[in-house]
Amino acid sequence: MTDFEQKLARVRALLQEQGLDGAVFGTVANFAWLTGGADNHVGITSDNGNAAAVVTPSEVFVVTDNIEAPRLRDEETVSLGLEVVEFPWWEPDLTGAVTQRLQSQRWASDMHTPGQPDVEPLMYRLRAELTVQEVQSYRELGRITGLALQRVGESVEVGQSEHEIAGKLAGALYSKGVIASVILVAADERISLYRHPVPTAKRIEKACMLVVGARWKGLICSCTRIVHFGKLPEELARKHQAVCEVDAAFLSHTLPGETIGDAVKAGFEAYAARGYPEEWKLHHQGGPTGYKGREFRATQSSPQRIAPLQPFAWNPSITGAKSEDTVLASEPWPDVLTVTPEWPIVDVQTPSGWRQRADILVK
Repeated sequence: MTDFEQKLARVRALLQEQGLDGAVFGTVANFAWLTGGADNHVGITSDNGNAAAVVTPSEVFVVTDNIEAPRLRDEETVSLGLEVVEFPWWEPDLTGAVTQRLQSQRWASDMHTPGQPDVEPLMYRLRAELTVQEVQSYRELGRITGLALQRVGESVEVGQSEHEIAGKLAGALYSKGVIASVILVAADERISLYRHPVPTAKRIEKACMLVVGARWKGLICSCTRIVHFGKLPEELARKHQAVCEVDAAFLSHTLPGETIGDAVKAGFEAYAARGYPEEWKLHHQGGPTGYKGREFRATQSSPQRIAPLQPFAWNPSITGAKSEDTVLASEPWPDVLTVTPEWPIVDVQTPSGWRQRADILVK
């Protein structure tokens, strides 16, 4: 089956299981998941798009207003042959238009539709296992993201502002058709002060951390890299080595069949073994990704089994240091997607042998 056929089969099995007459996907994440990467967004700050895909046991179609319908027909759904049902922009909103089409049937929606069940809590298990097409798309996104971070990181100079660097990173991604869904940049002491350093006008003196969430065809890659000017302080070098080893502990258990909670437990044990038992409390550790930055924040009690080639982005941090890449679960070590090929690396010992994590780039 094609990617689209596989998705339809999964949704229709869900409809039967839940006793539903239909499912409506209006979020950017679920619309892209179902359609193999079609884009229903206009404003990037909203989780909900301007079109919804509707699946019933016998049909599938898209609902949108007359503003968006031409683009959806011409550029987003043409390869799938989907009917695009349009309504006048001045009449009912998207939810109202869907309600009119489906009338009194029992359907679930991801747009918080009054009187209808929420389908989103059921979607994780449908999205967790990637199709062949999704794996190919993810590899390409990882390549683009890694190269963008590498080129921007190599170009960073003392005196540049966090805003300038954020603009360069956004431009490097957008020039390849990739949306920068998250960009964080920290200069100097802001690396230690804030786990989520939204870019400011602060200028770099000694160090800079770059964090990116990059979205393409609905899929999201997350990655972090650090640049330092001049001799690396011993304390920072020690912390970064330790956080890479913690990251490796997470990754060593990001294997098909293991539970997500087992991976988190291994990471927490690694924090403690390296003398940083409380650092995990200062920031979440990441977890499964895909069409969301994180499907959920993983904890030691997360019971879900890891699927083959399921995407993950762990982001352990020790104040002033962080390690983060997007990977696909595989034996004996996850497949790292966000590779920065010319970036310095750290060797870490794992149960499957010596592995590599991204080091700090010293300039």
